[in-house]
Amino acid sequence: MSRLGRTSSTPPGAGTRAGSASDWPAVPMRRKIVNVAFWAACAAALAVVIVPTVWLAGGVVARTMRADRDLAALRGGVNRVRQQV
Repeated sequence: MSRLGRTSSTPPGAGTRAGSASDWPAVPMRRKIVNVAFWAACAAALAVVIVPTVWLAGGVVARTMRADRDLAALRGGVNRVRQQV
């Protein structure tokens, strides 16, 4: 006999088949509603962080692409400002 009082070396439940859906307890409707509300709040909070981040990153990329396209004009403008000072 083992320390825990079992005579078998297999863990409990190892030889049985997988449980069916009827083995799980019923979930109350209130719990389901709270669960949906919680995950909706999580999605909204994630959107509050992700949307501005993507907006800023998109603005930086767009500004960089405009600067690359107009690089010659940009350099000429910087040189004119330096000459005026």
